[in-house]
Amino acid sequence: MTWEIVPDGPRSVPPPRRFHWWTLIVVGILVIAAGLGLMLWPFIAASWVLVLLFGSALIANGLALLVGRRGGGGGVAAGVVLVVAGAAALVWPAVALAFVAYFAVGPITDALT
Repeated sequence: MTWEIVPDGPRSVPPPRRFHWWTLIVVGILVIAAGLGLMLWPFIAASWVLVLLFGSALIANGLALLVGRRGGGGGVAAGVVLVVAGAAALVWPAVALAFVAYFAVGPITDALT
């Protein structure tokens, strides 16, 4: 095994990106919107921001699976299910909030008591 400090030749290939450049912009806009919502409406917005982040995360993960699919239909099916679940969470926020509270927060509080 050899270690090289200087790359081979004048053209070294940069490492490939793990994500597109626009994903940072989208995440930044979502974080700024969530922060503004929490500052303007602290008590009402906390639950809605949680639902917004939950739905947005589901949609983003589903789109990532659809765009970067590298296999059979399992990745496509999971991507479609995640996008539909994220859209449903944004359309019916009360149901999504109850889902998050029951399945995410419930086990944590049970473990602490």
